[in-house]
Amino acid sequence: MFDFTTSPVETKPDVFTLEALYPWLRSFPPKWEYPYSSAHSCACGLYLKAAGEEICGKARNEFEFGSESRRKVFADKPHTFGAAADRCRAAMEKVPA
Repeated sequence: MFDFTTSPVETKPDVFTLEALYPWLRSFPPKWEYPYSSAHSCACGLYLKAAGEEICGKARNEFEFGSESRRKVFADKPHTFGAAADRCRAAMEKVPA
């Protein structure tokens, strides 16, 4: 029986996954460039800001540098959203389910 006296728990999707990152990258025009060297305007910084996470600090370090495949999504050239989305998709295909 359902207990109506308790509030339902709101769950947020795990933003720290390639599966969450991929559609966000695809939402930008593919040829748009991002400056990788800028913490606030690089693709990683913009993504974390959009997800309501810290742009600098622990969240960014764990997200971008905690995984070689995620780091390569952002760091490898060319620095366009389309190329980053392609790298993200390729990384997802390599990760075992």
